Amino acid sequence: MYFITNIIFLIKYIYNWVNIRSSSKKYKKQFLYIFLFATNFCNAQNSITKKDTSSFFSTSLSPNKTKIKLLAFGEGSVYAIGNIGLYNLWYKNYSTGKFHFFNDNKEWLYMDKLGHSTISFYFGWQGYNLMRWAGVSENKSLLYGGCLGFVFLSTVEIMDGFSNGWGFSNGDIVANAAGTIAFIAQQKYFHQPVFKLKNSYHDTQYSQIRPNLLGGSLPQRMLKDYNGQTYWLTGNLQYITQNKKIPNWLCFAFGYGIDGFVGATSNVFISKGATFDYSNIKRHNQFYVSLDVDLSKINTKYKMLNTVIHAFGLFKIPFPAIEFNKVDKMKLHPIYF
Repeated sequence: MYFITNIIFLIKYIYNWVNIRSSSKKYKKQFLYIFLFATNFCNAQNSITKKDTSSFFSTSLSPNKTKIKLLAFGEGSVYAIGNIGLYNLWYKNYSTGKFHFFNDNKEWLYMDKLGHSTISFYFGWQGYNLMRWAGVSENKSLLYGGCLGFVFLSTVEIMDGFSNGWGFSNGDIVANAAGTIAFIAQQKYFHQPVFKLKNSYHDTQYSQIRPNLLGGSLPQRMLKDYNGQTYWLTGNLQYITQNKKIPNWLCFAFGYGIDGFVGATSNVFISKGATFDYSNIKRHNQFYVSLDVDLSKINTKYKMLNTVIHAFGLFKIPFPAIEFNKVDKMKLHPIYF
């Protein structure tokens, strides 16, 4: 009961902190991003490399019935309470109707889709680790744990499909599946995620134009303003090159972002009965090349410090970066967030 109460409190706290009730689908996904970080912090305590069965928090060598029951109860509770929370926060005040589809693939130049893939990737990774912690076999952990993100996000998508405020997005489902496959395939063949999806943020000026859409406070802008977000694909250099002289935590990184967006599909919008035209602002995508740190490879002699470090593994570490875009052609960032 204490566990369920804390999950409910977490959902209410996140909602009150961000204050993001809106008709836009992307805010529900950003809610899941915060929830993902909270669960990532909890899961970071359990390292799959530790197989000392004398400790409850270490990985069991064979199926542990107590852990499996606890895991089933915990994940079931999180799944149920999470969806109930989402329903009450977003769907309750919107009428429901027949199941229908909604094509949002052209919004925000696919930034929303990359968010789906990233969330699905990390939920699958955590689900797998928890299964292995309970002593579940490798293949079953990949099947039942690795698909956790896809199942959870697909449930949200189904609720969208029955809501007149949104609709079921085929693009979202494909993105969810891509993130799930990205983790399962790597764990199956590399026995670890060599390539990871990550996120970073830097502040922009566009929220001053539409603070209701892009965020007023810094926490809101971090979740709402796609202009300041960058999604990264990072790869472990030592594993890829098989060069032991390279630190095992050093990664290369390819990034994708957008700039000039004050609306999902256009910079012309209506607010409070008035039309605003910002079509003079050039909307374009951006590509980055940089370096990164694999925080899961960094371990100190302090277990709690390791937990904190590993929990931030879904965020890219600031490094110098080279940007390519059609407006500036090429730009060097001495340090890029």
